[in-house]
Amino acid sequence: MPVDSALAPPPGLPDGTPGHDLWQSTVAAFVLADDGLALLREACDCLNRLDDCRAAVTEHGTVRADGSINPAAKEARSQALVLGRLLAQLNLPPLDEADRAVSILSPTQHRARTAANARWRREKRS
Repeated sequence: MPVDSALAPPPGLPDGTPGHDLWQSTVAAFVLADDGLALLREACDCLNRLDDCRAAVTEHGTVRADGSINPAAKEARSQALVLGRLLAQLNLPPLDEADRAVSILSPTQHRARTAANARWRREKRS
């Protein structure tokens, strides 16, 4: 069966990279809106950069010969923080709870739902 071009990994996510694998597993389990796909693309790119940084740290060590921190270690920390924020913005349920494709709320829809639930709880207590 041909892969839907909207679900195919975007150019620049080579096969065998962690970002490519993240893309494939996410679009197989979830139906994302356009803004969700854009966040996923950024997360995949970030994951690939993080993987590159970790490989550089593994090869050259965390501390350089002059005692300074390897810049790749600093960048890995930064990329890990960005990746965490991007994945949090996607607001995806754990994959083990997703036994079929489900629609996912956009970040704006999620904030609106959270605010509405808070108002409802507040009114219910009154």
